Parts: sequence; structure tokens; C-alpha cells
Amino acid sequence: METTIRHAVEGVTFGARGCSSCTCDPCDCNPCTCGDNRTPSYPEWRVSGCALTSGTVNGVNVAQQYMLSLTQPVKAGIYTDWYSVLLLPEEASEEQCEALLAVFESTLNSWPAEAGDRPALRSAVYQTRIGLQFGEENAGLSVRFDPQKSRLIRTGDFTVTPRIWTYKGEVALRDVFNTGR
Repeated sequence: METTIRHAVEGVTFGARGCSSCTCDPCDCNPCTCGDNRTPSYPEWRVSGCALTSGTVNGVNVAQQYMLSLTQPVKAGIYTDWYSVLLLPEEASEEQCEALLAVFESTLNSWPAEAGDRPALRSAVYQTRIGLQFGEENAGLSVRFDPQKSRLIRTGDFTVTPRIWTYKGEVALRDVFNTGR
């Protein structure tokens, strides 16, 4: 039985990646062939996110909420195995978390193109402290994700323990969306 998700949301999508060879600031290329090297350069991490300025999902207010998808190699500097986690703000209610996942889990993807096709595995979901501020062309993101100090909402199909990830810097704005169903 298919569940209907009724939503009308407005917001933006954004992203960044830990790329050492890129001349973009911030880098959001996928794949990244910038800088001196014209062959794709593996990132240390890649994040994609959405921030909602207004809206409801199945009657739940999700205004001023956001969600991140983070992909990293299992071991720093070794680019053969990757995993993804979904991060939600620690102040979001259980209903808001469920609503965000219902709308954005299947479309919010941070898998780097250099890592090949994303496996059909469900990501673990955590609530953690996330700071986000918007400017004219970019947004500032501040996150310290520590799986031991974050609230695990749901385990995923990836069989690795996520690594600590810290980022404080700009992210590139991708798209503005306004959808209602």
C-alpha cells in the first residue's frame, strides 16, 4: 500500500564538499575536476542539505527546519568504501523529523560521483547540533557531528560506525523550491 504524503514546502537546497584541489569557494562540484588536476579528485566528505523557510508535511509544521545528507569514506584518505548518514537538527520534534524524512530522504543525496553509484542502502539518521545562516549567494553552515554524542533516531544499512565530522564554513546554494501536493 502506497502512503500519500501531502506537503507544501518552500526552501532551498545547498551543498559543499571537502575538496583539496578545487578552486571553487565553497566547492560543490560533483565530480570535481577543478584546479590543476583535470581528473576527478576524491573529496574527504560531501554534504547536501535542504532548508525550509515555510511549509507543512501531513499537517506538521516544518518551517525553519533543515536536513543534511553527509557522505564520507569509511577511513579518512582511503576512497574505496563510503557511507552516508542523515542529520537533523537537535531541536526538531519527533513529528518534524518524520516529516522531513518522508519528503526528503529519497531525494537528498550527498554521494560523490567519484565514488561510483550509490548503493541502495538506507542511511542511519541522527539528531545533532546544526547552525545555518543565509546570505545573498551562500549560506554558512556549522556542524559538529559526533555519533557518540548525537541522538540516533534510526539505524541504517551501512555497517560502519560513522566518523566524527566537523565543518564551519560556507555552502553553495543550489536551488530554490516551492512545492505543494
